[in-house]
Amino acid sequence: KAFSELKIPKRNYEIFFQRLQGDTLEKIGFDFGITRERVGMICKDIFEKLKHKLQENGVDYFEN
Repeated sequence: KAFSELKIPKRNYEIFFQRLQGDTLEKIGFDFGITRERVGMICKDIFEKLKHKLQENGVDYFEN
């Protein structure tokens, strides 16, 4: 639920999803025609948004 509320552009979601599947920054960058640095920035931004949304919903990200 938290992920769907983030309103992330589809392209960025696809980039993030590929990264979660283990693809390298370089491969993802090649697939989308962007630099690996940009891939990293997109993934970091989405991760931070997701972390914030989980905390809003009472989920402790660092809980074991």
